[in-house]
Amino acid sequence: MNEKKSLILMVEDEEQVLNTNCRMLRRRGYDVRTAQTVSEVCHQLEEQLPDLLILDIMLPDGNGLDICRHFREKTMNPVLFLTGKSDIRDKVEGLQQGGDYYLTKPYNFDEFLAVIQMLLERQKRIEEKIKEKKLQHQRGAAKNQNIKSAQPRERFH
Repeated sequence: MNEKKSLILMVEDEEQVLNTNCRMLRRRGYDVRTAQTVSEVCHQLEEQLPDLLILDIMLPDGNGLDICRHFREKTMNPVLFLTGKSDIRDKVEGLQQGGDYYLTKPYNFDEFLAVIQMLLERQKRIEEKIKEKKLQHQRGAAKNQNIKSAQPRERFH
C-alpha cells in the first residue's frame, strides 16, 4: 500500500535557503511547495492546507507571525518557525502565536529533519486517535440505537 506523502509548505524569502531545503526534503520523500511572500502563502493556503507549515518570520511583504495566526484559524497542523530571529522574546512570541517549534538560523540540517519528522508523526498520531474516538462514538451510538429498537414498546390503552 502506498502511503501518502506529507505536504510541506516552506515559506522563505532567501532563495538559496529555500532551494537547498526543498531539494533535501524532496530527496527524503516529502511533497514540498514553496512561497517567498505573504501573498504567495495566502494563495497557497486557499488552494490546499499543508500537513506542515515551515515559516520564516521576516518576509518582504509582511511577517510569518501573521501567517501563523491565519493558519491557526484554519487548522491545527504543525507550524515550524525557521528564522534568523534568535532573541528569546522572538522565540516566545512565535510559540505564543501558534508555532509548535522554533528553530533559528544557522541550524543543523539533521536537527531540522528530526523536528519535521517529530511534528508530522505527532500530527499523524493525533489524527489516528481522533478517528479512533469517532469510531468508538459511532459504534456506541449504533449500539444504543439497536438496544432501543429491540426493547418492546409500551402500549397505552
